[in-house]
Amino acid sequence: MIDYAAAAAVAPYKVSELRAFVEMCMQDQSILYTKEMCFLREWVESMGSKIAPAAPKSKLEENTKEGKTGGKKLEENIKTEEPSEQSDLEIDNEGVIEPDTDAPQEMGDENVEITEEMMDQANDKNVAVINALNDGELQKAIDMFTYAIKLNPRLAILYAKRASVFIKLQKPNASIRD
Repeated sequence: MIDYAAAAAVAPYKVSELRAFVEMCMQDQSILYTKEMCFLREWVESMGSKIAPAAPKSKLEENTKEGKTGGKKLEENIKTEEPSEQSDLEIDNEGVIEPDTDAPQEMGDENVEITEEMMDQANDKNVAVINALNDGELQKAIDMFTYAIKLNPRLAILYAKRASVFIKLQKPNASIRD
């Protein structure tokens, strides 16, 4: 019998591992179609969610997994594989943001001893950031968030808010890093 009260108090590291696993599944849903994960897929579907069907494997992938990677056979498979129907489609990139190539932003030292004064300064900087955002000074807001993060690198909301400003600046990679 499962003690649901005890299950609700899951260790933080397990929640962190679960979050990482869910993110991995969001990037590659084929994970849910493995033998080991069929129970999870069935549970998610029983809750009313729909999971995209598993992508069909190409002949090349199947042969590689089966160990048939002989030089000539591999070349023949590549040559004889028919072009997919998707190659005829043109992708509409309207509204797609190009990835930014900026250097990674500063994150702050997680091991630093945070004092009350540092927390207060970070909170004060948060108020100044709101004023900068209201004035439309996005780069100034980024700089202030970075300063506040250096003061209190354990305050997750600062990273999230800075990420939202990076989105406004159309810098998706910087936002993802936060």
